[in-house]
Amino acid sequence: MDQLSERLECARRKLKDPNYHKLSEVEGIVKELWFSLSFREAFVIIKVDYTIGRMSQPKMLSSPSVNKKLLDKKCELSSRFTFFENKLKQLTDDERGKLSGIARLSLDQLSAGIQNNSVTPLEVLHAFQSKVIEIQKNSGNSGICEFISEAEDEARQLTENPRSDDKKSPLYGIPVSVKELLSIRGYDCTIGLIKLIGQPKSEDCVVIRVLRKAGAVPFVLTATSQLALTTNGFNPIFGNMHNPVSEKHEPGGSSTGEGLLIRQGGSPVGIGTDLLGSIRIPSAFCGICGFKPTATRISTIGVVDLDPRNVLPPFRVAVGPMGKRVVDLVRVMQVLFESSMFDMDPIVPPIPFKSDMYEAKDRKSLVIGYYDTIDDPSIAQTVPSVRRAVARAVEIVKNAGHHVIPFSPPRPLDALQLILRAVNPDGGQTALRLLSNEPLSDQTQAMRSAVTVPDGLRGLLDGMVRNHVGAPAAWAKMMQKLNRPRDLLEVMHQLRVYRREFLQSMEQTGHIDVLICPVWAYPAYEKNTPSFYSNPPMIYTGLYNALDFPAGSVPLGQVTREDVEQSKELAKEHGKAKDRYHEHLLTMQSESFGLPLAVQVVGKPYQDEMVLRLMHEIQIGSELNKR
Repeated sequence: MDQLSERLECARRKLKDPNYHKLSEVEGIVKELWFSLSFREAFVIIKVDYTIGRMSQPKMLSSPSVNKKLLDKKCELSSRFTFFENKLKQLTDDERGKLSGIARLSLDQLSAGIQNNSVTPLEVLHAFQSKVIEIQKNSGNSGICEFISEAEDEARQLTENPRSDDKKSPLYGIPVSVKELLSIRGYDCTIGLIKLIGQPKSEDCVVIRVLRKAGAVPFVLTATSQLALTTNGFNPIFGNMHNPVSEKHEPGGSSTGEGLLIRQGGSPVGIGTDLLGSIRIPSAFCGICGFKPTATRISTIGVVDLDPRNVLPPFRVAVGPMGKRVVDLVRVMQVLFESSMFDMDPIVPPIPFKSDMYEAKDRKSLVIGYYDTIDDPSIAQTVPSVRRAVARAVEIVKNAGHHVIPFSPPRPLDALQLILRAVNPDGGQTALRLLSNEPLSDQTQAMRSAVTVPDGLRGLLDGMVRNHVGAPAAWAKMMQKLNRPRDLLEVMHQLRVYRREFLQSMEQTGHIDVLICPVWAYPAYEKNTPSFYSNPPMIYTGLYNALDFPAGSVPLGQVTREDVEQSKELAKEHGKAKDRYHEHLLTMQSESFGLPLAVQVVGKPYQDEMVLRLMHEIQIGSELNKR
């Protein structure tokens, strides 16, 4: 064995040794190997050994106490589910037949039925409880955490003692599903982490209090993807989830359970949260509507955050609705943008729902900018099906009398770097701590491995990834910890600068009011897709969290055979051009036929109602085109 090979073998042994910490020596060896062309493959081996062999952990649990906690929780959930199932079995056949019909009604139809007394809040609750049980028994893929026991008494009270003042509310007597991150007194918020089992919340969050005051009935908690930071359906507590359209594909996240339940008719409307696209992504993947409002317009008191100190302003979690139709989202926003929320949380700007803006009484015609991909070689490019969906949305709004012009987001790669640093200023140490002693999915395993890469190796790792995978996956350097207070202040400053620049670009391009663009680079991806491909499209949604612009996802058809064939042909072209990343991304589309497509609609801060208006016009226009 020659001298360099001996040093390679020595480095590999040290990297695998969990007690070895002399990284300076290892970095020197790695750098020497990197600049030796004959040993570039050896560097790949070293990197794999380092991140997976030394720093990552087994996916299986080994602690008896942790296993017992999980088993106890599953037994509790099973017992509670059986209780509700047995209770509903006591209904007569006629009652069950009526409930089946109720569960098929739209939100507005349910509200009208409650107003005219043709159905009662208790019947509506039982209808959707029955539907959830049916979905869970048939597929195990309902997306629920658990039923909310108090819903029965709340619905009975609304039925037997109607509140005349509140009965005019569009959500009066309506069951609402709620993402687990919204605190409800007496219930856990686990975000898929076993260590958080058995820590029930002591009070309701403000959003739940506002909903209940308006007569809504929170009836079920829905599951998140693990850590509420991934777009897959992995959840070791409540069960892994898959796309409701295709078992082979992921449902999106982190408002995963909401997407599943609403798509399958198990809830008339739900509440999710969104930090990097967590409402819009599952909505797009599952084929429903979802809306992320301007974050500061809805209270986040009592909304669980991994660590609010670890996200830099203007980033903050946004609370928003998910439903089958845009008008369902509007009904929720009409309730939330109401004086009771402003009283409960005086920090929220007291801006009521702007009906004139939504109903287009102030402006009939809008200037709409659009783009069908973020045209940068270091950004994941969209596939043909997504570009076709954007083109279709543009055609719909153009036919409706709006003026449309092309638009390009300024400095997208700089924006991506700011996003990753703003939501990860500690270099992922909070996530690393929370993921300790937990079973991990491939995505959270990759996240954990990425966090543990020493700063001295990040640049080299990015070089390796660019050569072996592609530039869009080279994130290691951008996820580096911000070590100095000045670094934190600089990122916050640059985010403010970028926000002004983006607004100026919209103005200079043509006084743009609203944007139409992709939600994601492609439709729902297959299970076991490597994180190199499942993470980079996050910029399409995360960009508008960084800007704190209101943004929504509206469904627009399905992937066609022609879309799949176009992706196949484009994959060949990218292969000839030696663009491995997009060759693989396009090849991934071979199994995408029939998956839901969606577009994203984005507006300026505090113009949420204008975004909802355009989303509604696109949904109505697409339905008219089908006839």
